[in-house]
Amino acid sequence: ARVPEPDAPVIVVTGRKPRPAILAGVVPEIELGPEDIAGFGAGTVEELLELLAPQTTGNGPPGGRPLVLINGQRASGLDEIRNLPPEAVLRIEILPEEVALRYGRRPGNKVVNLVLQPHFRAVTAEASYGGATEGGRSIGQVRVNVARIAPSGRWLLDAGYFRESLLTEDERPLAGGLGPFRSLLPRTRRLFLGGSFARALSATTDLRLTARVEEQDGESRTGPAPPGFVADERSLPALLRTSRSHSASLGAALNGASASWIWSATGSLDLVRQRTETELATSGAPIRERIRSRSQSGALELLAFRELASLPAGPLTVSLTGRLEAFGYRNRSSLALPPGPDQLSRRTVSGQADLEIPLLDGSLAGLEGFGELSANLNLALEHVSSFGTLKTIGAGLRWAPARWLWLTLSASERDS
Repeated sequence: ARVPEPDAPVIVVTGRKPRPAILAGVVPEIELGPEDIAGFGAGTVEELLELLAPQTTGNGPPGGRPLVLINGQRASGLDEIRNLPPEAVLRIEILPEEVALRYGRRPGNKVVNLVLQPHFRAVTAEASYGGATEGGRSIGQVRVNVARIAPSGRWLLDAGYFRESLLTEDERPLAGGLGPFRSLLPRTRRLFLGGSFARALSATTDLRLTARVEEQDGESRTGPAPPGFVADERSLPALLRTSRSHSASLGAALNGASASWIWSATGSLDLVRQRTETELATSGAPIRERIRSRSQSGALELLAFRELASLPAGPLTVSLTGRLEAFGYRNRSSLALPPGPDQLSRRTVSGQADLEIPLLDGSLAGLEGFGELSANLNLALEHVSSFGTLKTIGAGLRWAPARWLWLTLSASERDS
């Protein structure tokens, strides 16, 4: 092998993995590298996304969350990367609101694309303990996270325990308070275990799975018990409200490409069971009201994207989305009159189509310096059980005269 001379110039070539076809031609509004990400000081990707909220909020309803992508593809749910260490993220791209239409979402909030490190291994343990400066309230947590990322796939396992102590009215200078018999903040405990798995099935298809179980219980005091009341050898005769809930969630995503279509199928299932017991004061012995509730929700979504034609200013693309949602809730109270459960249910079937039309490109002859101009048209129909059909019609124009400047004009009419 030929050895270069000591003073010979060094040439460094930096490459980047090609962007997914569905994001071809999209220029991020903001791009953050490893140094920028570390500067936020976040402990998890979920905390990082909360800190980025001012940059990811668009023109949609306040409090709306951005659509989060992983390596340009739909995730099986936020649990897939919720507790992933920020060090596992190679780059964050904040994309325009119009990109949400390509993934079957309505415009209004921006899109965040998390590009993960190709190789990453970490075991993270975190413990914290704190309290209120005025005393009377302590908060502690322990969390363990194990993550592995490789080109062929990745997996994540995390578990945590959180505890918050009771804060009563005698621990704060309140006029007319009930002292230790009534709480200002409840005692709570929460334990969770979750995991995610992603693997490439072929050169064009990958599978992603997530699962999470959680248990939470709480206790608060609502006031003093009647004279002579003793329950469970309680040292303090206060009326209690206790609650306990169990929840489980499953998510799956299958992403792939066939012929000229790029497609994805995502599904989710959430189950929650809760029991609340409240002691109520009466002229005699207190009575207990027991409320049991159960809810279940599920969703299935299919997305297809393709390039219809190649125009002088760029590709003409279409995105088609179909979604099925179902929700059910059942509640039963021991004091309900007449006795029996309260039940609610709703089913929603929706479809959406988005067409993106490139109009002008500044690289075309005679248009140098004009920048890029594109338009989008979208239509969504949503049928809600026991109600009817809702529609959304929208259109938009986007002009980018320079990489650092873009102007967007959009209009929509939406039933709700």
